[in-house]
Amino acid sequence: MLRAVTYWISAAFGGSSGHGRASDSVLVRVGVSYRSDPDQVVAVLGRVAGDCALLRKQPAPAVAFEDFGPSALEFSVRGQALRAEQATAAASDLRTRILKAFRAAGIEIPVAQHDIHLRDLDAVRTILGRIAEERAARPSAGAESRARPASNLSDTPRRETG
Repeated sequence: MLRAVTYWISAAFGGSSGHGRASDSVLVRVGVSYRSDPDQVVAVLGRVAGDCALLRKQPAPAVAFEDFGPSALEFSVRGQALRAEQATAAASDLRTRILKAFRAAGIEIPVAQHDIHLRDLDAVRTILGRIAEERAARPSAGAESRARPASNLSDTPRRETG
């Protein structure tokens, strides 16, 4: 009974009791470069979330430094959409605003990087050597190949007409 009354009072005054209203929740996660200043990131995210017209001002959106990820410092912005049917639009708007604000502030969103470990370097050397030999054996890419359209480039000689 108390839960229902709390929900009714909260809903009547435009708030959210947290009971059964998960559909208006907005969560945006973003990773930034390890070179970024976490305080600057939190400030930018807080400003952007506060300026988002599709998010409630009370309770204010929350920004958190979530974790040290494998390729990025991970942050989140949590808020509530003005209306449940605007939650997706609010998240999209927030992501767009974050990207633009990060670009303006020089904060980088990193692209995941992967290390490749080559186990058979002799095979790699053999293949690269073969490719180098094939390229060296081809006639030089002089004026003739520059004059041809790219669709006609092949190993077969081209007949000249005219």
